[in-house]
Amino acid sequence: MLVVVSGMFSPDKTTATNTSSDTVSTPVSTPTSSSNSSNSSSSASGIQVKVSDSGSWSGSYGDTSGSQTVDGSGSKTFEVTGSPSVVSACFQKKDGGSGTLTVEILEDGNVVETKSTSAQYGVVSIAHSFF
Repeated sequence: MLVVVSGMFSPDKTTATNTSSDTVSTPVSTPTSSSNSSNSSSSASGIQVKVSDSGSWSGSYGDTSGSQTVDGSGSKTFEVTGSPSVVSACFQKKDGGSGTLTVEILEDGNVVETKSTSAQYGVVSIAHSFF
């Protein structure tokens, strides 16, 4: 079951953040389908969700077959296994700090969706269709 939070979010600031990241592989099973991408700009392959903030955060990510709930801080990258048709994520800052929480969905190392918030305890909800 995939829960998607829908609505309009108006972050205080929108920024692009490049930081080093840890990669965490968490299996989310998906139906198998054929997908080829030939324009990769990095060595990463497949679908990933990257979360970054100077403070701590919590949330979930997944596809139509299920989701994973995670907590963390700093920058982390999570693998979404298989060939999902839709990936969504919803993360919240766990502190009132002024840092920016950024969530990205990547395909073969390329950012296909990104959203940010710098609001205290701010929420980022993001989704991408791979049709």
